[in-house]
Amino acid sequence: METLTLVKPRKSRAQAYDHVVNDPHRYTRRMYLLTKTDPNDPEFLMILRSLYDLEQYGFDIEDPDIVDRAVEHGRCHYEQITKYRAGLAANAGRPPVPAVGDVVYYVRIGNRCKIGYTSNMRGRMATINPEEILATEPGTVDLEQMRHREFAALHSHGEWFRLEEPLTSHIDRLRATG
Repeated sequence: METLTLVKPRKSRAQAYDHVVNDPHRYTRRMYLLTKTDPNDPEFLMILRSLYDLEQYGFDIEDPDIVDRAVEHGRCHYEQITKYRAGLAANAGRPPVPAVGDVVYYVRIGNRCKIGYTSNMRGRMATINPEEILATEPGTVDLEQMRHREFAALHSHGEWFRLEEPLTSHIDRLRATG
């Protein structure tokens, strides 16, 4: 089976507009797209989007092989979105990840906890990729350094600490106050 390479040809705005206005078969092709999918299928919109994208890239959407590939791609994309949404639901009980703002965070990897500071929580979590976000609290580098001194007896290396009392109690208090 050959691999599809999606390289969209560049068109000027005038060419793109002419294509839309002067194509008498455009409506017919849209109806053809609808006949190749079941509107009651939960994956319908993703399949339709895949077919539309292939058409925009210049593929002949009346070719059964192209339609089959679009259906496969649409179903795969739907599955990925479903898994992503399930992951969001699974994290519903965890502390929210602030998008922006100065925070001191507590994250876990294994039996160690990193106490750190960031003003971009999403970006930082993407870098660290922790197993679990334990808690966050509003604060600056000063608060982070104060927490490092407070839990110095549990220090492992760098900003990492053993996940034991009294650190676990502190994290529990942060979670309780939200």
